[in-house]
Amino acid sequence: MARLPLTAFVLLALVPLSGCFGSGGAESFDFVPGEGAKPTGRTVHLKATVVDYDSEIYPGLNTYLWAFCFAPANPADEYSARTIEGWTPLAGDKAVGASEGFKCSVPGPTLRVKQGDTIKVDFSHTHFHPHTIHWHGQFVPWDHDGGPGVSQDSVESGGAYSYQFVAKKAGTLWYHCHVDTQTHVMQGLYGMMIVEPQSDKHEPKGVDKEFKLVFSTMNRNMVEAAGPRHSHPPGCASGFPDYNGVPCENPPSLAGEPDVFLLNGHSYPYTMDQQETLLVVDPGDKIRIRVMNAGETVEELHPHGHDMQVVAVDGNPLAPSARYWVDVLKVGPAERYDVVMTMDNPGPWMIHTHVASHETNCGKSPGGMHTMLVYRDFLDKMHQFRAEQPATCAFGEELQLPSDLVNQTTVHIGNANQAQAFTPKTWSFLLKLPCAVRAITFRADLDSTSLPSAGPVPQPDLTTVSVELKDPLGAAAFSKTLTPASPEGLYHVEGKPLGEALNGMVAGNYTVTVASTQAMQAEVDLFAHIDYYESFEQTKIGHLKNGTPGCEGFT
Repeated sequence: MARLPLTAFVLLALVPLSGCFGSGGAESFDFVPGEGAKPTGRTVHLKATVVDYDSEIYPGLNTYLWAFCFAPANPADEYSARTIEGWTPLAGDKAVGASEGFKCSVPGPTLRVKQGDTIKVDFSHTHFHPHTIHWHGQFVPWDHDGGPGVSQDSVESGGAYSYQFVAKKAGTLWYHCHVDTQTHVMQGLYGMMIVEPQSDKHEPKGVDKEFKLVFSTMNRNMVEAAGPRHSHPPGCASGFPDYNGVPCENPPSLAGEPDVFLLNGHSYPYTMDQQETLLVVDPGDKIRIRVMNAGETVEELHPHGHDMQVVAVDGNPLAPSARYWVDVLKVGPAERYDVVMTMDNPGPWMIHTHVASHETNCGKSPGGMHTMLVYRDFLDKMHQFRAEQPATCAFGEELQLPSDLVNQTTVHIGNANQAQAFTPKTWSFLLKLPCAVRAITFRADLDSTSLPSAGPVPQPDLTTVSVELKDPLGAAAFSKTLTPASPEGLYHVEGKPLGEALNGMVAGNYTVTVASTQAMQAEVDLFAHIDYYESFEQTKIGHLKNGTPGCEGFT
């Protein structure tokens, strides 16, 4: 009995060394991201660009997005061509102005390369807005990281930049534009990058099929296509006008709170129509799902009828002993998870986010981040039971932008025989759709040349001519006393941000009253100019940037 404590002590002492004898336990897991990657001697040479991309995200929501496009730099380079995995476009998807040979989509095409490959991407575009490509998670030279203002200048329209790096880190990674990220990613500039490891030592074994699920979010008010397509107005480098010296940048409010929720670029029911998003399996399959969150919300992936084993996080494999099983997987913004599942429960099954409000279209269910995991023999049984129709949310009416208003008149005051103050005179002009107004000028000039120098009409006190502007509700907007030969801009805000002067304006007739408290003979020239935006996109930008009042059916 005296030997037992010694034996127990020896056994306990050997436990920490067990990994040294090739047991395959957690202690023997020797993975370090990117370590030991050897150059393959092969180069993936691609060209990339950005184009406008029209997409019907769900029934009733037509959007104006932007898309990354990729093509082999040399069309005969089959090795590079095979790295570009496109998404099957639906009927409502259209790349606008894409050159032949490019694959364009939202999300952007998946780039699948080998660890150790040299990656060269020649990026150029004629899109109005500046862009970069950030290789999220990959170990690249600092000046190929795509960080605007840090590692490079933003690539403006007509410009170019070549990225080159060795794909050292393997796993599920991604790429995205890093200019005004809160807007450009929401507009569609993101995609998955898969780097296949040189060794399958830490890969899940026996995988039969692989799927990709990319979560993303948008704000409907920003991407809605209700008017003319992108106008790309002239302005400064960020794509937005420089108002009165204010630096050009996208306002934080432009992106807005996410209210559109997508899987692989579409919302239910269109997720069911895209072959990459409807997960079709067979009994006995072992499947791998690469999950990526390009959105701004935390999602919770839940497959019905099955559990998921998490085998990799942010591209990095987990040790066998560290892998874990879940039926709900929480995925934060920019995170990636690789999970494996065994198909041992035949049937048609939902797979969706368990954040219930993200399974909606325009706040209505069912929609959003929702699709199906279905066994092949059950494809005809997916819709055999009655339920609510998929949520639609058509835009009510197109926003019809008014034509610019230029209106002027001359008000005559008194005459040579008048010996008393004249009766006030009125004039009006119509303001439409306040949130579509870029700038407005109202000017009143007192013409001194018509003032009498002598005669029956007394020389006027030049502080007695007044002009008052009232809004359609009768409230005084501005009131001024005029002096001769000195233009008085009562409502002169041309070139200033709308929020400084137009916030609170209402649509309707603005009434101008010209009055005098003494007899005189003069003229008052009145001038009104309302400059409206030229496109729906400009209106949205100005409306959101400057906090102008809402328009019926606009917000």
